Amino acid sequence: MMQKRRPPLALLVMSLVLVAALVLCYLQLRDWQLQQETLDVEKQELQLSELRLAALQKQEQQKQRLEEELELLTQLLPDEPAEARLLVDLQAGADLSGMALLQVRYGEYVERDGFLEIPLELQLEGTYFGLMSFLDYLNLAERALRLQQLRVDENSETENLSVYMTASVFYVQE
Repeated sequence: MMQKRRPPLALLVMSLVLVAALVLCYLQLRDWQLQQETLDVEKQELQLSELRLAALQKQEQQKQRLEEELELLTQLLPDEPAEARLLVDLQAGADLSGMALLQVRYGEYVERDGFLEIPLELQLEGTYFGLMSFLDYLNLAERALRLQQLRVDENSETENLSVYMTASVFYVQE
């Protein structure tokens, strides 16, 4: 009779070690896949964070620009009429441009949406180039001024121009 042959013990141990190695390899592969998925999710979150950061930086730049515009508009539209300051500015502009500021008359304040309009009538006398210089001064002035009408007549007595302006300045009504 033939005796059953048993596999040698070394073969059995080798088989167990091989199975254990395969199980460990499988577990390592699974762990690597999970780590890879986590890495992909983290990359997506990083991209979203970078997009949010870029949007916030853009908003910060826009905020700075808007603050600068607000400061400029606050200068152009003060929160009080400041008529005395306006007269000083008009006189300074006339003096710098070589014009004579003869008269300034204020009209009735006109209430607008969020601000008040102050109508003005100006009378000046001077040369053509002085008038151009005065208009440039008004254009670059710290306060917003809208010129509605400009009438220029020749003054035969002085050989200068007589200038009549209708304009408006504004201030924010609180």
